[in-house]
Formats: sequence, C-alpha cells, structure tokens
Amino acid sequence: MSDTIPPNTTAFEIPLTDRQLMHLGRITATWAQVEFFIDRLLMLALDLSPPEFNKAYSAMMVGGRLDSLDLAGQSVTAPDEADALKGFVAACLKIKQPRNHAVHGLWGLRVSRDKTFAAARHRKSPGSPMRAERLKKLEADIAHASLLGANAVGVWTGSRLLVPGRLHFGSAEKPPTRLGESYQLVRARRPTQGHN
Repeated sequence: MSDTIPPNTTAFEIPLTDRQLMHLGRITATWAQVEFFIDRLLMLALDLSPPEFNKAYSAMMVGGRLDSLDLAGQSVTAPDEADALKGFVAACLKIKQPRNHAVHGLWGLRVSRDKTFAAARHRKSPGSPMRAERLKKLEADIAHASLLGANAVGVWTGSRLLVPGRLHFGSAEKPPTRLGESYQLVRARRPTQGHN
C-alpha cells in the first residue's frame, strides 16, 4: 500500500492555502527569534553564563522560561530595562497561546451549523478552534514581539540591533572575506556587539 501513496502525503489533508502555509512557516521561524530573546534576557536579568543558563533552564519549556523572565523582571530596578523587559514579556504572553494553537493544533475543517472553514483544533481547547484567517495577524504579532526582544536586549547591553539584522554564524575563527571586514565576534558573557 505504501508504494502507491505519493511522497509527502499526510494522514489528514491540511486545508490551508499556500499563503496561509507561508504565514504558518513565518510564525514558526519568527517564534525561534522570540525564544532566543527570552533566553538572552533571562541570562542578562539573572546574570547567568551560558553553562549556568543551560543547567537551570535547558530542560524547561518556553512557557516556564517566560514565567521565570517575568518573575526576574519584577526585581529589575533600572527603569529603562524594566520597561523594555515588561513590554517584551507582555507581548510574548499575548501570543503564546495562539502560537501554540497554530503550531501544535491539528489543522482540518471545522464544521459548524451552517459553515465549514479551515481551522486548527488544539487538545487543550477543543471547543475553540483557531481559524486560518487569524494566521496573518498572529504572524504580525510575533514579528512585533521579536522587535521588542531585540530592543530589550539593546537596552540591557547598550548595543542596538539595526533591523532587520542578518544573522551569520559558523565555526570559523574569521568569517569568509565575502562577508567583508566589518564583522565583530560576539563572545559568551559579553554584551552584544554593535551592528555595522
């Protein structure tokens, strides 16, 4: 039987348009940036080295890390740092549940009394489907949270990221010449370097 099924066929049809699938992909990719900023701000707020952070938080789900960041923010005394952190955490808390619904929900067709529409069903809220039309707004909200995270790290470190930044990474001590000579290495336990 499996010989006759075309490649990439899933158990259930995913009833999203190409544009909606694109929004869902961007939601996933941008959420990784949000998680990066959650982790980075936790390290800054609690003055943790990468090994200390990994020991304390590597097994923790992002919701727990976000709660820890929210709690750590309550003891921040510098007004600029506290405000930047508070704004970022508020944006993350606003999007956490719908993002989980979109990414971890099972996409299908929701049948109501007189309509059928594409939606995601999440086991934690089976009676409240996420309509596919909400993906565009969710993508925008997550992108906004990413910018707030970059801003908060900039406030903490004194080094602002010019957006949109371009992330280059690799293992070479010196980047290839095609990237130019205006690079700066970012080392552990040091503030983020300036963007040139």
